[in-house]
Amino acid sequence: MLGWLCWKETREEAGAADLAGLSVLRVSVLRREGTPEWLLRRRVRAVGRKLARAGVRRVIWPESFPYGEILGEEGVFPVETLALWQGLAAKLAWRALEARGIPAGEERVAVCADHLTAAVRQTVETLLRRCRRVSLDAPDPEGAFARQLWRSLGAALLTGEAGADVRLLFSRRPERPGDIPLYPGARGPDVPLRLPKKWEERIPAGVRRDQLIAALLAAGRFPAAEIAFDSA
Repeated sequence: MLGWLCWKETREEAGAADLAGLSVLRVSVLRREGTPEWLLRRRVRAVGRKLARAGVRRVIWPESFPYGEILGEEGVFPVETLALWQGLAAKLAWRALEARGIPAGEERVAVCADHLTAAVRQTVETLLRRCRRVSLDAPDPEGAFARQLWRSLGAALLTGEAGADVRLLFSRRPERPGDIPLYPGARGPDVPLRLPKKWEERIPAGVRRDQLIAALLAAGRFPAAEIAFDSA
């Protein structure tokens, strides 16, 4: 079961709840105006212990929650969002290119990775369906992946990352302005996500949206194609 941590101004017992169709254990941290920092930290730790005792290891935070390290010390961690952002990599690249005013047909996107994972392969294929200047900075033994793309899409995959307008970093690289980090440990992109109205109506205010959307996606509630971005 997932956890759902909320701020509350009145005491509330932990209990099972429904969060946008997900069964969760809802726990609250009492926070009022003027609550001292030391007391908030103690309450967050107590909630972390409660979640751990209940067998909950992944939790959805409130927005701008600053106490993740305390929960981690109790063995409770945020819902993982890496798969969500990697699955949206091609859309993130298009958004960045449009924001920078790169003319259609002149875009060049580089995908940088240490391994040809399923997410890397899917991203490259998706990019090549719209852009013919896609480069791969990743091992491709004997060029097998590049040949596969040529056969299936009739598109030539470039190598390296020099001259790219946008780099999608699936593995660590020395970063430069305009890069989109998508590797483990990277902070997720600061991009507002939007769902169809029927789902937006079910998302409560104050919840960490990318974590909730990642949990819903992992649970198969909707396909990734239904996830959009607000305007750049």
